[in-house]
Amino acid sequence: MATAAANSRKQGSGRRLLCISLLAVVALQALSPVFVSLAVQTARRRSSSRSSLLAMSLDELEVGQKYKGTVASTRSYGAFVNFGAVRQGMVHISCLKDGFVDDVSAVVQIGDEVDVWVKSVDTVSGKIELTMVEGKLGGGGGGGG
Repeated sequence: MATAAANSRKQGSGRRLLCISLLAVVALQALSPVFVSLAVQTARRRSSSRSSLLAMSLDELEVGQKYKGTVASTRSYGAFVNFGAVRQGMVHISCLKDGFVDDVSAVVQIGDEVDVWVKSVDTVSGKIELTMVEGKLGGGGGGGG
């Protein structure tokens, strides 16, 4: 009699475990499209922008807006900065600092963290013009001191 009661309890535990397992499977099937959708969206963001998962489109940028960025490369005419947009922005040599700049590398180096302001955005060509001098948001950079 005792073994019959023990077998009955084991069967009851097994049935509960089976029910819980089935509920878990049903829940996973119901939620899997959500998880798959999120994973696909994340993968798309990563492939479209190596520097940021939530890169700003050109349409989201506002002239005059301040951002923190990192100098990605320098040229004789200016510096290219990663600042969270889908593309790097370019800081012309005349907009690196107030006054005349003869050598870009004397002001910034690759990897430097800098504050930049959006000077202009050309959605047709995809060019983003930045300045490191808030006062040079208007037309022309000018190197006067």
